[in-house]
Amino acid sequence: MNSRTNNPTTTAIPSGIGDTAALSLAEPRSLDRSALLPWTHAATLAPSPDNNQPWRFEITGQSIDVFLDRARALPSDVHSLFDLTAIGAAVENCCIAARASGYRPTITIDHPHSQLSAPSALTRIANICFEADANGDALSNLLTTRHTSRAAYSTQPVDDQHLRGLAEAVGSFPEVQLHWIRDRSAIRQCAWLIGRSDRLRFERQAFHSELFRQLRFTPAEAQATRDGLDLRTLGLPPFGSLTLRAISNWNVLNAMNFLGASRMLSMPSVMSVLCSGAIGLLTIPRADCESLVGGGRAFQRLWLALSGLASSNPRSGNQKLQLHPLGSLPIFLAHWDQLHGRELTPSQQRLAQRIKRDFIRLVPTAADRVLQIAFRIGYGPASPCRSLRRDAHDVLAEPGLPGAHPALSPDAIARIDEHAA
Repeated sequence: MNSRTNNPTTTAIPSGIGDTAALSLAEPRSLDRSALLPWTHAATLAPSPDNNQPWRFEITGQSIDVFLDRARALPSDVHSLFDLTAIGAAVENCCIAARASGYRPTITIDHPHSQLSAPSALTRIANICFEADANGDALSNLLTTRHTSRAAYSTQPVDDQHLRGLAEAVGSFPEVQLHWIRDRSAIRQCAWLIGRSDRLRFERQAFHSELFRQLRFTPAEAQATRDGLDLRTLGLPPFGSLTLRAISNWNVLNAMNFLGASRMLSMPSVMSVLCSGAIGLLTIPRADCESLVGGGRAFQRLWLALSGLASSNPRSGNQKLQLHPLGSLPIFLAHWDQLHGRELTPSQQRLAQRIKRDFIRLVPTAADRVLQIAFRIGYGPASPCRSLRRDAHDVLAEPGLPGAHPALSPDAIARIDEHAA
C-alpha cells in the first residue's frame, strides 16, 4: 500500500490479560479474510473523540494492521492524545472479538512520533497477530451495548463492589492508574474545573470550527456521514438545538463572549458533573504512543465492564451504571503541560495555570502523571440514540470491499442502529 509509512522501532506487548471464560466461545477455525473481517468491525465500535473515528485497518495475511488517519484528527487534540486513546480502544475491541472466537492476540505497537504531525498521512500504530487459544473473553457480549449516556445520573454513591470491578478491568495494564473522586465536595470542585476547561471550546475559533464540523443537526446528516455528533445523542436541554445554531457563526459567538457567553455555555457541563455518582480519572506516566494506546485499551475494558453493572438499590429503579467521557480537562491540561500554553492567549494561559494548580490540589496522586481521560459515572438511563459508525469499505485501507457492515450479523447491526433512524 503506497500510503503506509515505515516504522522500524516496535515493542511487542503480551495480550494475555487474565480473561474469564467467554460468555459464548466460538470454536477456532482457519484464519482467513472472512475470519478477520468481524474483528475489524468490532474494532470500529470503539469510542472516539466527537465520534471522529480516526482509524483505518488493513488485513495482511493472518494479522491486522491498525492505522491512525490523521486526516480525521481534531484541531484541539494535542500530540494525538485523544486519537491514540481511540486507537487503543479499537485495538482492544478487536482483541476481545478474537478471544471470543478462540484466538489469542499479540499486539506490536509502533513508535511513529516523528510522523504524527503529517496532517493527512496514514500512520501504522499497531499490528495484531493471532494464534489459537481457548480462553475467551467475558466482555465480548457487551461490545454492541457500550455507549455514551449524557443524561443526568443519580447522585447515589457508586457501589464499592462495582468500583472494585472497574479497577480490576484496568489492573492488567500496570502503567495505567485509575483515580476516583467520590466525595460530594470534591465532585463539586471537579465540576467547576471542567466547566472552566470547557470555556476553551467557545473562546478559540479553531475549536469552535471543530465543534460545528463534528455536529450533525439532523438524522439525515448523521446517516450521510455515519460519524460526528448526532444532536439526538447529546441530551440537550429545551432550545439547546436553537442555541447551537445561533452560535454557529464565530463572529456572533466571539461578540457574545464579551458578555460572558462562554461561561454560560459551559454551565451544562458543570451541571452534568454534579449529577454523577463518581468522577473517574485515568492517568499514564508518559504521553507516548505505547502509553496512550495502552491507556485506551484499559479505558475500553473499564467501559465495557461498566456496561453490565446495575444498581442494587430499589430506589434507583435498578438502573444500569452509565459513563460519559469528559475531554475538556485533559486537553486543556495537555495544552499547558505539553505545548507550554503557546497556542493559548495570555488570559487562557493564566486560566490554564489556575486549573493545573487546582487539579493537583484535588488529585495530588496525579501530580507527575498525564491525565489521559476524565469521565463521570452513575446510575441512570441509557441514551435513546446511539452514534453511528462508518461502513467497512470506509475504514479498511484497501479499495473494493463489497457492502456495508459485512462483518456483523443482521441482528448485531440492528442492535447498533436500533435508535438511529
